[in-house]
Amino acid sequence: MIVLWWVLGILGFLLLLLTVLIIAPIRLSAEYKDEELAVAVKVLGIKYRKKINLNELSEESEKPPKKPKKKSKKNKIPKPKKEKSIREKIYDIRVMIYMARHILIEVGQYLSGKIIIEELTFKIRFGVGDAAKTGIQTGLIWAGVGGVIAAANNFFTVEKPIDADVMPEFNQKMLDLYINGIIRTRVAHIIVAGIKAVRIYLRYDKI
Repeated sequence: MIVLWWVLGILGFLLLLLTVLIIAPIRLSAEYKDEELAVAVKVLGIKYRKKINLNELSEESEKPPKKPKKKSKKNKIPKPKKEKSIREKIYDIRVMIYMARHILIEVGQYLSGKIIIEELTFKIRFGVGDAAKTGIQTGLIWAGVGGVIAAANNFFTVEKPIDADVMPEFNQKMLDLYINGIIRTRVAHIIVAGIKAVRIYLRYDKI
């Protein structure tokens, strides 16, 4: 009987902890500068921070993969692969596009107002070596930045105005990107959004 009470107590504690984690707000912060991405997650006062060097990551990805060990093919008859026709491939691409759009709309509508942007800063310094081309591209980048800010204000709750700046360098080729932001939401919202996305994926996967 004592063992049973111990088991029930541990299960109750785990259930309580899971409930608190689901209800508790989660804060995500990210900073990207000088080819280094720093991501931090904070839940219930516990903070986890991870730095990723994108240069090292790209070098690792460029390494040739290890050759897998050859398996014996005794008594195995390879099955001929049936190639899809062009019409079937086009149909599959259309289904993927519809699925992605459906997921974005459904998840976006659910998360609308449930994600809070505490602060968001991004600054871009760039140049292509030609003053005229740099000026034209600066206008295009500002148009894209304006679209991103408008979408963020429509879909999320923005506590502080988003700080964005595009600084052209007319006499040199360069690209320097700085992003820093803090986003707050609840774990339960992320779980529900993930379930919605999986349900939509399974629905389209049966087509």
